[in-house]
Amino acid sequence: MGFDLAVFDQAAWLISHGQQPFVTVRGMHILADHFSLIIYLVAPLYRLWADPRTLICVQCTVLMFGAYPVYAFMRFRNVHPTISLFAACCYLLYPPVQHLALNEFHPDAIATTALLFAFLNLERRRLSPMVASLIVACCCKEPVSLTCCFFGVYALTVDKTFGIAAIGVGLLGTLTAFTVMSHFSHGATTGYIALYKQYGNSPAHVISHLLKHPAIVAKALSAPGMQKFIFQLLAPGMFCSLIAPDVLIGAIPALLVNALGSRAQLRMLPGHHTAFLTPFVVHGTLIGALRLKQFARFNATIVLCTSIGACTLLSTAWSPYPVFAGERFRNQSDSAAAETRRLLATIPADSAVAADASILAFLSRRPYVYAFPNPFCKSWYGPGVAAQLQVESGDFCCDQPHLKATAPAGSRVKYIALCRDASAATPSYRQYVADVLTDGSFGIVSVGRHVLILRRYADIASGTAMLARYIGQPQITAVKDAYDLWLAAQFPEM
Repeated sequence: MGFDLAVFDQAAWLISHGQQPFVTVRGMHILADHFSLIIYLVAPLYRLWADPRTLICVQCTVLMFGAYPVYAFMRFRNVHPTISLFAACCYLLYPPVQHLALNEFHPDAIATTALLFAFLNLERRRLSPMVASLIVACCCKEPVSLTCCFFGVYALTVDKTFGIAAIGVGLLGTLTAFTVMSHFSHGATTGYIALYKQYGNSPAHVISHLLKHPAIVAKALSAPGMQKFIFQLLAPGMFCSLIAPDVLIGAIPALLVNALGSRAQLRMLPGHHTAFLTPFVVHGTLIGALRLKQFARFNATIVLCTSIGACTLLSTAWSPYPVFAGERFRNQSDSAAAETRRLLATIPADSAVAADASILAFLSRRPYVYAFPNPFCKSWYGPGVAAQLQVESGDFCCDQPHLKATAPAGSRVKYIALCRDASAATPSYRQYVADVLTDGSFGIVSVGRHVLILRRYADIASGTAMLARYIGQPQITAVKDAYDLWLAAQFPEM
């Protein structure tokens, strides 16, 4: 349960309680970060079950329904029901789909299924359902609008009316998305432009620079990491999508966003960055298999059976929890996870909390919850480029070298939950923890294998003694020394 899940969890909880979705986890209105209007449709479910697992269930269910347009498209093309079912299974086994399903929660996944339904309705020549599908996709994230425009370019080759309608939806979606985001961010430029700062300081400047220097695009697309990423996208479908380049036109915007961004994760299967590529690769694979049958007289049964075999094999290696992953995917033991949940449950539901990003989603159903070291000092907090540059630095750099728990900005916080995760190993983070522990405002009230809980005005001496006894060093009286030993037990390499 990570940072992104906490962002949408708090937003959904606030909306379900009739409150303004100002997400304190991120320091901005939910629509200032991304044009994720779809969260307003998901939020009412929190009246039934207010839990981040609601979002995970929605995400997995919506992705599962993406198998229907795949099956229905093949049946519409008069493919045998069994072969159509094989095609749907290929989609469900497709490694990017599996990563999307299990990577926290991102509205991007909803756009994946919406775009697949748009393809189906285009094939059936059903204009209104196609437009509705594209509108749903546009309400998931602002880049989808441009993708819809390129979907329209493909649709023009099928039916001009449908193509013009799709392009119109895309243009209107782009205008709406950036107008709304600008309003809620008070005119600040989207922070994600920091991923492309080497090309310009605004979307218009970036596009202009790349149009003038196309060699930059060619170099980015031919980079080894990008080539591997493209291979992993196409290989499960036996590269059949390459036989349908007209379909792949719609993937151009997302492909360029991934290729040109400075963040390496944009070019990896794990995560949600394949969401806007997957519909075009999947549909292109279906069209390509049918064209093989039509023009090369390949047996579609053989092609699809081979594809499902490839998907099964590659899922073993590339899915979120492959059989041979080893230690890379080792999670906390069940007992340690249960202990973490039990300790976090002791924090009152109406108390403001600052917590590590890795455990935020356990605590985000409240009006005020912050990603430590926020709100004591600002780290990736609020709209704008400066905040995004902080997270891209790879460290928990803030607008000040030291943290003061007595600062007015943090006066609302009553509890701090510290977790042992990768962030605890960064120098800036450890300095901020040391500042809190020695500031005198917070004392330790609970200790576990993976989490420490501090409460404002708690007795510092008794908390230090509790931690010292937990690590088997009762003679230690300095809380920072006790914390360092507790952390060293979790990270022996430190």
